[in-house]
Amino acid sequence: MLWTRCFLEDEEMFTEKDYLRVEGGSLVNGRGEKIVLKGTNLGGWLHREGWMDGCGACLLTVPVVSRRRTEEGLLLSFPKISRCNRFAFSGPGQAYQIWSSLDGERWELRAKGSFSEEKRSQRDHGRPAPYAPGVNVYDEGVFVQDGVIHTNEFPAKFVRIAGVEDAEPMRYGDVDDFQARRMLEARFGKERAEELLAVYQACYLTRRDLAYIKSLGANLVRTPVYWQEVLSPDGSVKENAWENLDWLVEQCRELEIYIMLDYHGAPGGNTMGSITAGQLDSNELWLNDRYQEMSCAIWREISRRYGKEPAIAAYDLLNEPCAVQPSFDDSGMEEKAEKIPSATLYFHLPDSVRKPVRKLYQKFYQTLEEAGDQHIRCMQLFADLELLQPPAAYGWENVMYQVHCYPLGDFRNREAVARSMRDYAAEIRKYRKLWQVPVFAGEFCCWEFEEVWEQWLGALEELGIHWANWSYKITDPVRKDNWSLWYAFDGVYVDYQKDSEAEIRKKWSGCGTEHYQKNEVLEGMLRAFF
Repeated sequence: MLWTRCFLEDEEMFTEKDYLRVEGGSLVNGRGEKIVLKGTNLGGWLHREGWMDGCGACLLTVPVVSRRRTEEGLLLSFPKISRCNRFAFSGPGQAYQIWSSLDGERWELRAKGSFSEEKRSQRDHGRPAPYAPGVNVYDEGVFVQDGVIHTNEFPAKFVRIAGVEDAEPMRYGDVDDFQARRMLEARFGKERAEELLAVYQACYLTRRDLAYIKSLGANLVRTPVYWQEVLSPDGSVKENAWENLDWLVEQCRELEIYIMLDYHGAPGGNTMGSITAGQLDSNELWLNDRYQEMSCAIWREISRRYGKEPAIAAYDLLNEPCAVQPSFDDSGMEEKAEKIPSATLYFHLPDSVRKPVRKLYQKFYQTLEEAGDQHIRCMQLFADLELLQPPAAYGWENVMYQVHCYPLGDFRNREAVARSMRDYAAEIRKYRKLWQVPVFAGEFCCWEFEEVWEQWLGALEELGIHWANWSYKITDPVRKDNWSLWYAFDGVYVDYQKDSEAEIRKKWSGCGTEHYQKNEVLEGMLRAFF
């Protein structure tokens, strides 16, 4: 792997004249110059999602609150809806069947087979990334291997297994940020857990990475931050809360790259239980006043630290907010949600979902107002372009709205992907006029279709839309998916349960960009529009 050599053209750096504000639907600096932000996301650094950042994976037992024998088989019940994809068994008969239920009434057959037909897994179980060439590595069908029934992953509150005397439900796979921190602290203590994470973070992103991004012509890094980077679970500010962000601000100020601080994962989860919020299967931010106050406290502390910092272009107040609680049941979704006719890209969410999001954004906005912070506030519309009304409806000033644009349908079909991206551009054009605010396309991907990338980036250019692709680095071994500028991590993943402290240090010391391959195709496309 060869790095691009990077040279700075001058010794200038950001000053107070580079502080950005919203003026007439555009972003302008203190010299009155219009600035269009174009860059990439630093996902995987201060917010880890397990499947994309090379941190690690493990096999976890799913807690069971009761187990009893019935005429139909062994009945297991879980304390909450959980995900399963493994069952260690004893006392096997000739064949097995596994059924699941979310409510104890409606049951779905998940797996069946013979115990005499064993096979070997075709994948490396030490790699948590969910992609492999041509196949989703978490989808190998159903088989028996070494006393364990392997199934495709499914959610369940109740499981019924016929053909075994006893069984232990498990889930193998990626580990969210919340669980990873708990496991490290339980094994090594809080102080050493923080030291281990610091090893990973110092290696994952370096000055050389930022200089490379600058050399492409980018002027922005959107930086996802998990809440436990700033606060401890008890709500106190961590002693090392600012080490990474101070370093990033210093580097970006010198390189003249703007930063968008992205509050990506909040206490309790904030995106329908997705691992992208840092806490799998939890979405409690919307129901818990303490979690909301902790989130406000994070913005107060960030403002106290960086309120006058010109290298920070904007605060991304909350990533992909959605107050829908995870139900794992999307049956009838098309009938339940009224779609925008032109593209079927976004849902019109009911007021019961919109109101909590609007209320929390108002809290964040007011928190920054009270702090006297004049940074641009970026607010996401995510799944519903009418999630927020124009800023004047709330008395907001100095705000930017954000959308995320991922193709729907068959992502291996060029025309389907092209149609999605054309429709996204049309919707952005329509709603930008309605909102009368700057718009930021904070995440997107056009997969393997280079001409679609060029059309999409050209449309953003024409519309004057600010943007950042997702993401800078990812472990995905498939180059053509164009998820990132660097891909195919060749390092060694951590097993959170089994690896010693020394082994974790060694493995995380090898997660730098030199262990990835450069995506020269995506680099060329982005460079042309940076």
